[in-house]
Amino acid sequence: VEYYAESPFLLGDAPAVYLDADGRDPVRPAPYEVRAWREHQGVVLVLFKGIQDRNEAELLRGKGVFIEASQLPELDDDEIYLYQLIGMSVFLEDGTEVGVLREALTPTEEQEIWVIDHPQGKEILFPLHEDFVGDIDMEARRIIIHPPEKLLDLYLSPEPAKSPKSPGKRTSRTRPRRSRR
Repeated sequence: VEYYAESPFLLGDAPAVYLDADGRDPVRPAPYEVRAWREHQGVVLVLFKGIQDRNEAELLRGKGVFIEASQLPELDDDEIYLYQLIGMSVFLEDGTEVGVLREALTPTEEQEIWVIDHPQGKEILFPLHEDFVGDIDMEARRIIIHPPEKLLDLYLSPEPAKSPKSPGKRTSRTRPRRSRR
């Protein structure tokens, strides 16, 4: 399991974890009881009750792992769980709408990228950094961001016009031969 929470101890404390169908969308997660877990070379290895061999375990590879919100530890007043941000509206400081936060990708333990759906239908990949996030208003469900200069232009600028390809010059090798009669 690629584990991004601060502590894998949640795996042993929860009565069950839930694995989703496709690794991203917890529409109908299936419950699994954790028999044991341990950390090994930066990865968390988990044994589930009812999974008897490696072939069965391989079928679970890539699935998202969730626990019930009631099993999560209490947060300090200035902390927020990531799942609470999903679906929030994202704006620039001047009030310009950027879109809606659809998901957060964590390609590495140190890196997080927010996927924001822009009203024009474009997807914006926003690197999460404390300098880039302003206010998070949980009651209004609004996030104010300060993106790096030109970042949004990469996603929102119109595509440059493509120049038409010139047909090119024919050479004697490509010119059709005429028969002489």
